[in-house]
Amino acid sequence: MAMHGKSQKDVAQKSSLWGLILAVFMIIIVLTLMQGGEEYAKIARKCSAETEYPSEEEACIKQTIRTEIKNADHCEIDADCKMISLTCPLGCNTAVNRQEADRIRDMVAGFKSTCMDQCEPPPTRVQCQAGKCIAGRHPKNALNYLY
Repeated sequence: MAMHGKSQKDVAQKSSLWGLILAVFMIIIVLTLMQGGEEYAKIARKCSAETEYPSEEEACIKQTIRTEIKNADHCEIDADCKMISLTCPLGCNTAVNRQEADRIRDMVAGFKSTCMDQCEPPPTRVQCQAGKCIAGRHPKNALNYLY
């Protein structure tokens, strides 16, 4: 007796295929989430080894990330600078050296925020002033590009 269009074997094969596709998709998501934060993981391991209590470890991590952000703001010309978004309590947005931006983002991505900053609208320009990347605002109605 013919089934209407599809056999049970066809349905089972398609179900298995969709299950496999879903499993691969979930693995990709997990690996992507784990990949972000490698720099953060290095800092967390260092702070964990250097401190005794969880509150001290968290303070160490915050301070280390803040120091890394401050050290990443070096530049020679405006094109060296790039805007990045941060998370509370590290701040909202800041300008860092373009070559340091991914590393800093990776640190911030691993940081688990437990608060919410009241951020102003993001700065509309980045520039190099006295060897430091600075975030600022263009005058109203000016065309600008951050990236």
